[in-house]
Amino acid sequence: MTYTPEKTRLHIGVVPLSDAAPIVLARSLGNYARHGLDVAITVEASWASLRDKLAAGMLDAAQMLAPAGVAATFKPNEAPEGYAEAIGLPMIFRASEFGANSEDVRSLKENLAAQSARYGEISAPTIVITGNADFTVSPKIHSYAFHHAVKGSELIKLKGVGHMPHYARGEIVADAVLRLARGEKPRPQEITIWPDERVEIGEAAD
Repeated sequence: MTYTPEKTRLHIGVVPLSDAAPIVLARSLGNYARHGLDVAITVEASWASLRDKLAAGMLDAAQMLAPAGVAATFKPNEAPEGYAEAIGLPMIFRASEFGANSEDVRSLKENLAAQSARYGEISAPTIVITGNADFTVSPKIHSYAFHHAVKGSELIKLKGVGHMPHYARGEIVADAVLRLARGEKPRPQEITIWPDERVEIGEAAD
């Protein structure tokens, strides 16, 4: 399997603990350079700093404990107690799973470009639910654009919700699923729901 780097200049953040050694030694031993990578490593004061800079795009990669990765996925909402254990998080670091995930990431942009070109062909009733505070996947680039491409779709924007709306506002997700299961038509609107339950109705996508 051969990969072509999407970018060759990388900024990696670490905290000064022994588990940062592989990242630092890889540069000292010339491993990055052998693969055509120019890597800058900066030392951060805390895990929170690494998390926030990674989310803000100030770092390309970072040393991170598994619980911090879970917290970053749910940010700004709280992750459920025991979530990492319940999903078997360590399994994603097995060689076969890690390789498969790497292959998915490598071809993600190409596949999304091909897929998005056909969004307009979708005729099935569609409800799109997204958190406006999603730092993992841009709502504007993905959810909003998908809604505008699918005629008659309904878009529900959840203010103050991140990448996991099915956990943060599970009742809203369940209501949307049940409406579709009952055969109800989506409301071709943009609906914004605030944390205090205020609701704003926008224009239809079509």
